[in-house]
Amino acid sequence: MSKNVIAARDVSTFILLPPKALKNQSSPLPFIWWGIDILGPFPKAAGQVKFLVVAIDYFTKGIEAQALATITAKNMEILSSDKFSTGLGFRM
Repeated sequence: MSKNVIAARDVSTFILLPPKALKNQSSPLPFIWWGIDILGPFPKAAGQVKFLVVAIDYFTKGIEAQALATITAKNMEILSSDKFSTGLGFRM
């Protein structure tokens, strides 16, 4: 036999199984990691917007951004319930 055949036969004897039985993970919580950042104020642009709100899903690397004229609780609630949750697939 050639050297390559003997080497391949020796490597094929390794067992490639984990030492324990694997467990299914029923909860996606370790993968839900996201954040919302507010940037600004910037110089006013078209539509009098001067703030930028950015939502990031760190697991999928998804990013959603929205320009706003003012930062209010109502604006943030609308963004989090509509644009960010549907675009990135998470619930707040």
